[in-house]
Amino acid sequence: MPSKREFLKSSKIAIFGVSPKRKTFAAEVEKSLQTAGIAVFKINPQGGSGFYPDLNSIPERIEAVYIATNKKNADSITDMAIAYGAKKIWLQYGAYDKQIIAKCQNAGLETYAGCLMMFIPNAGSVHSFHRFLYELFKGKQ
Repeated sequence: MPSKREFLKSSKIAIFGVSPKRKTFAAEVEKSLQTAGIAVFKINPQGGSGFYPDLNSIPERIEAVYIATNKKNADSITDMAIAYGAKKIWLQYGAYDKQIIAKCQNAGLETYAGCLMMFIPNAGSVHSFHRFLYELFKGKQ
């Protein structure tokens, strides 16, 4: 996997897992990405104000996809990202297994997995501390 900070060099990211009905972790990621100056496009098949039903409905071309859903939904979302021609994909904890990661990598996607919040600038001290521990014990970025 490439350095996790590379994902954040994307200027436009489609995000799966934000709900129009309840607060989710993906909503926190969305806010943090926007604060970092990254354009975020929320995808939800049920729609709602401010949501797109799929990647092809986004009026701009995006290169990166962030997924914070369960594995079952993430599997079909990765298929959508591959068919769309996304370049990068980030799978949040709980959204992947070895088969999903292998599918993304075999399709040529730059594949990232884990907690994106650790790498978003100014996401908060808890996430910075989490990144510190991650890098200390795993020795990776």
